[in-house]
Amino acid sequence: MHTVPGSGTALATPPDLAVDPLVAAVTEIAVRVLRPCVEETAEAGVPRSHLDALAAGGAYGLIAYEPDPASGVTARRVTRE
Repeated sequence: MHTVPGSGTALATPPDLAVDPLVAAVTEIAVRVLRPCVEETAEAGVPRSHLDALAAGGAYGLIAYEPDPASGVTARRVTRE
């Protein structure tokens, strides 16, 4: 896997949030699908395949997402991340 966005900076995902299944899935999509095409996407627009990948990762269900209560992570933190 490529370097996670923000890794090694103040923008890095906090460790307790990084292990949340939805955050992990969307981060993986960002690294594997979105990042390699960032310049092309900036010029041509977001391809449908990127939207499909985010949907498959659960990002479209974000509004109803409830993290595991035992994790200590809140839905608000997941949404913000």
